[in-house]
Amino acid sequence: MTTQSTSNYNLYTNSKGFSLEVVMPHNFIYRETKREINIYVEPLIGAIPFAVYRETIPKEDQERILENIREIFRYQGYEIEVE
Repeated sequence: MTTQSTSNYNLYTNSKGFSLEVVMPHNFIYRETKREINIYVEPLIGAIPFAVYRETIPKEDQERILENIREIFRYQGYEIEVE
């Protein structure tokens, strides 16, 4: 997987065809193909920068989307917390 930050430091793109935009203070915008999902997050202090709220992701896609988000943050050297 290749992840890169674009010129907008809050937007991350991926070779798998998805992107994640960090919209502070409480949202990620996850995009893939022809779909856009607003995901509620909570900023944290410390080594884990965000808690991602699972219930804001459609159930049928939760695990895949959460893993994609984890990959983006792992590439940056961080983990996320899932609530």
